[in-house]
Amino acid sequence: MSEKKRCMCCMQPVPEDAAACPHCGYNGSQQNAEGALPIGTRLNKGRFLVGRIEAVQADCVEYAGYDVKGMERCVVMEYLPAGGAVRAPGELLLQAAQDATKKYKDGLAKFIQFYAKFDHAPQDAAVPKFIDSFVQNGTGYVVFAKFEGMSLRELLKFNGGVLSAEQAQIVLAPVLRGLEFLQSQNVIHGSISPDNIMVNRNGDVCLTGFSTDPYAPSNGTNGYVSPEAENGKKLTLASDVYSMGAVFYRSMVGTVPQDARQRANYDTLATPKELNESIPWEVSNAVWHAMLVDPDKRTGTIAEFSAALKGEYPDYDLHVTEEHDEDVEEETEVKSKGKKRIHSEEEIEEKKKSFWSMLAILSVSLFVVMILVYVIGGFINGIEQKRREQQIEEQLHSQTGQVTVPAPNYIGTMVEDVEYDTLQFDYVLISSYDPSQRSGLIIGQDPQPGTGLTEDDRVILLYVNRDSPKTVILPDFDGLYYMNAKVLAESLGLQVELIYEKTSEVYPGLVFKQNAEAGMEFLTSNTLKLTVAEAPDPEPIPEDAGGETGNE
Repeated sequence: MSEKKRCMCCMQPVPEDAAACPHCGYNGSQQNAEGALPIGTRLNKGRFLVGRIEAVQADCVEYAGYDVKGMERCVVMEYLPAGGAVRAPGELLLQAAQDATKKYKDGLAKFIQFYAKFDHAPQDAAVPKFIDSFVQNGTGYVVFAKFEGMSLRELLKFNGGVLSAEQAQIVLAPVLRGLEFLQSQNVIHGSISPDNIMVNRNGDVCLTGFSTDPYAPSNGTNGYVSPEAENGKKLTLASDVYSMGAVFYRSMVGTVPQDARQRANYDTLATPKELNESIPWEVSNAVWHAMLVDPDKRTGTIAEFSAALKGEYPDYDLHVTEEHDEDVEEETEVKSKGKKRIHSEEEIEEKKKSFWSMLAILSVSLFVVMILVYVIGGFINGIEQKRREQQIEEQLHSQTGQVTVPAPNYIGTMVEDVEYDTLQFDYVLISSYDPSQRSGLIIGQDPQPGTGLTEDDRVILLYVNRDSPKTVILPDFDGLYYMNAKVLAESLGLQVELIYEKTSEVYPGLVFKQNAEAGMEFLTSNTLKLTVAEAPDPEPIPEDAGGETGNE
């Protein structure tokens, strides 16, 4: 009736006699923040075990999890909008905040519907592997398989800072396939960068960092953020195209592209081929057009961008307003905004001949197709949304006709013997500091043994924890965005001091130092100091700089 003992922080197997996890150092003394699910909670008829908080987003909390049925580690996402819901101490039921019931239910429906789209993703698409979604405790849950690996930023660092054009296309091809699928579902990521593209030892790739309300925080130096995101405008499919173009640019050239807001005022961004002659002209051309500041002239979809990388869209020059042709022996250099883009002269002439004859027919056809797609798509989406909202409402209020199971008597047994029990209700484990008794001994239970419980009920088990309640095992904050790092530290009961240091080695806003080593015990009475990267002051631009490349 029990599984192998697992760490509630990383969900790795742990030896029975281990005082702390040999993988991450967690010793069981730290609990999740108030308002979140307690460590050890069981969800969906006991299938999913909930551990430590891994991340906090605007509309949800992500927990380390374990899928008992699938026997794999996972990520459990709980809909828990900041300021929009409350959970009483000792309760699992989540309720909408005062006067926010409609907003809460609308957000819950959107949360479930958004992530349900991932269930239909192709196997070769680099998106999180969907496991399950369900409604419980008055809220919604989505479960994805755990993906472990290094970020593309780390991969670039280990590879000397750059990838060849061929390597970049191999590594990022699954990401393009994943985004192409999601764009067919009208899903916008909004904040693609090398930090949320993960690669494992097997060469598998996964794009992370999705949100139901995509946005890209502007810090003035993020070269991966589209101009519309920088200016707070509505994001489109072309916004993700810009970010993917910037990821290719960084991977092949070795420098972060000039910030989009700066480009709007003084564009010094060079084409990839100008900075790396080994990059094929069609790849350089595709990346350049994916990063046009004007979204109306930019490559519109990931599908078009993928085709352009293969040279299937060489007529980009027809979309450029400022062009100057210069005769070269075998090539034509086309300039836009003072930048060079290399095209085959024969391909340009061939495209120009057929362009005007086909334009009128294509315009009329596309207009008719767009109207049909809009009308039919709106009708289908309306039906689907109503169906999902009705389904969620039924699940939230369906509490009758459930079979009861008598709660066993766990008092006097050890916590490891019952922590992974697979009975049909949830468990909540609460530790009690008592150095006079054996660590792990269960000394209390609610409800009492023999009480009839339904599959949606839970048993609260009080067990002895002899570890000092005033210390925590420090996680590794390196690479975390400073707000997420602060929330994580405060959830452990730590006082945090943020120290800002100018550097060009780390992306602004990310933590890159901490005053105590990860994995060590840290007194909660001490202050944890996290050093956050701040953008260095820009170097003055020489008067004769002309079209030189801007600072990274």
